[in-house]
Amino acid sequence: MTQALRNSLLPFFLLAAGIITASYFIINSAQFKEMPSLLAMASTLDITLLIPGIYFLFIRKSTIPKVTVIPVFVLSFITASILLPKEHQQTLSVIEYAIPVIELFVVGFIVYNVRKTIKAYQLQKGRNEHLGFIEIVNQATENAFGKGVLANVLATEISIFNYALFGWKKKVETKNPTYFTYHKENGYIAFMVTIALVLIAETVILHIWLASWSNVVAWVLTGISIYSSFFLIGDLNAARLRPIFFTDEGIVFRAGLRWRTTVSYSQIEAVEFKTPDKENEEFQNFALTGDPNVLLTFNTEIDAKGLYGLSKTFTKLAIHLDDKLGFKAEIEKRIYR
Repeated sequence: MTQALRNSLLPFFLLAAGIITASYFIINSAQFKEMPSLLAMASTLDITLLIPGIYFLFIRKSTIPKVTVIPVFVLSFITASILLPKEHQQTLSVIEYAIPVIELFVVGFIVYNVRKTIKAYQLQKGRNEHLGFIEIVNQATENAFGKGVLANVLATEISIFNYALFGWKKKVETKNPTYFTYHKENGYIAFMVTIALVLIAETVILHIWLASWSNVVAWVLTGISIYSSFFLIGDLNAARLRPIFFTDEGIVFRAGLRWRTTVSYSQIEAVEFKTPDKENEEFQNFALTGDPNVLLTFNTEIDAKGLYGLSKTFTKLAIHLDDKLGFKAEIEKRIYR
């Protein structure tokens, strides 16, 4: 994603900014007063059609979904409507007729791809008993849309709402009896419940206060708060349902919704009961809250995957376990058997 942004989006933003800036000066120039119809049409086409067209050319060979051309077109249309005087928006009015068609396309696209995701999810489910809901959905979205931003975003959003809404009645996501929890002794449940209650109270008060100034702003912030609440609840349920567990090949590490990785026994160099020094040690922290109580050192680099396709590479992993003694004993048993 970083490479795609550097190679595709930055040059596009520079070109788009140049087109918008040039259009602004043309619209406010003396020549515009002499030929308003012609220059208004040219500026409208440049902003609403040329910018999305350039965007498509830049992303066509990248992993960025082609459907993102639609929001670029909408933003370009809004920009043109702001820059152009109302009495010279005739061309913009013609282009506006395309918006309902685009809306129908978006709805159809969503319905079609949701069905593809469901079919892919059903296909992946049951193939590997070591995969949890997040892993299965991620594979399903990649099968449906290909590897890229869209698949990662959809997998994350589906996972958040699944755990938030339906996580209360689900069973632990492993059939392996040897697993270790990480959410009880560190006070994570109490911490998340407190944050959620404070968020609800602040949202109600802030909404009432902002509504007297702007209903739109009030509801936007309320929507953000509601989404944040879903994430908090989803992460809490994911922490309960997604323990760290052992397989014949290695250890599957999870941290709620946030991180996941698998490590083979041969990659483990050391297991220490300690809280790493944040200032002098480089490590990946899987502790949900508070200080870690176990530090694992590996002899090779480990890759972890997180929300929205984020990834991290590390050689040290810090976690907080409810039963660190049992965890270390299980590792020693597996390595030295």
